[in-house]
Amino acid sequence: MSIETPEPNPVEVYLSGLSSRNMRTSLEALDVMAKSISWKTGPKGGKRTYEGLSAPWWILQSEEVVALRDQLTSGEWISEVTGKPYTPAAINRFMVALRGVLRQCWKQKLMPAAVYLDSVAKLKSVSTGPVRSSRASARS
Repeated sequence: MSIETPEPNPVEVYLSGLSSRNMRTSLEALDVMAKSISWKTGPKGGKRTYEGLSAPWWILQSEEVVALRDQLTSGEWISEVTGKPYTPAAINRFMVALRGVLRQCWKQKLMPAAVYLDSVAKLKSVSTGPVRSSRASARS
């Protein structure tokens, strides 16, 4: 598969369908994920880093999507803003953005249907548990 960014860029197409607020948060989520993935796209299989807009999302395999999901839900990734693991709400935003970009890659025929369907099915299986507010915890 090619790592050249196609025209139109699937990330830009996905983001263009969102409100400006959702566009910003989705791009931030894609940036964090893209920078955290060890992309094997360099010369002779070398690794390279990308940002959300430039990453070749269409080359991801379902195993890599599962690894990404597992890293997020295990608390391995720390928010630069809070210094803590991402909240369940943030993790869900990450997963929604990734599903949206993968869907656009599939629609543009950059990704095989089987890989797309397997990947999004595994993203939907994210279980972060109920979120408790500090007020609810204080009453318990």
